[in-house]
Amino acid sequence: MEERAILPVMKYIKEKLKSLIEENKALKEEVHTLKTKVQFLEKQSKINNIIIIHGIHESENNYTELLELILEKINIVSKNANIDKFNKKQISNVRRLVQKNIRNSRPILITLTLAWRKVELLRNRKMFPKNIYATEDYPKEVLIKRKELKIQLKEEISNGKLAYIRYDKPIVKDKQIEKENGHCLPHLLTLLKTQARMRVKLHQ
Repeated sequence: MEERAILPVMKYIKEKLKSLIEENKALKEEVHTLKTKVQFLEKQSKINNIIIIHGIHESENNYTELLELILEKINIVSKNANIDKFNKKQISNVRRLVQKNIRNSRPILITLTLAWRKVELLRNRKMFPKNIYATEDYPKEVLIKRKELKIQLKEEISNGKLAYIRYDKPIVKDKQIEKENGHCLPHLLTLLKTQARMRVKLHQ
């Protein structure tokens, strides 16, 4: 009799547990989907023509002076690399990051209005004056991943390969093949410039 009385209870508990397990599974899938969307949106915001400039001494007193200062420095790159000068219209935002530190100059985040200008600046980042350098703006998780990948890619480089990181993915190529494909880069920049000019004309 007792066993018969227990059976319905056990059945009820099993059904409830099954329902809870399925609900928990659905919630996990939803959380994963939301996390993926957040990461995608964060990535999109980070790659939206944003560059961080390091090593520029803090001498400005306001936004206008900071804008003039950053234009002065990036146009040194323009001159050294023999590319078009940057102007105020090509910078939509500029600001110092983190809290002010007496010892160190804070990095400067700049947002460019044109994608091809960002490409040009990053391609010629070695043309900055001494102790000034440019980096891309990455989420924390990507920075950690890139740090790990740098260690892995050292071995590829030591083996004579061309190895670098594209966002959070390792890229390893044969140097000769990359050299043969190198002539395509100027054409890519030209295409980006043309597309930008066409968009401007359409909005005029």
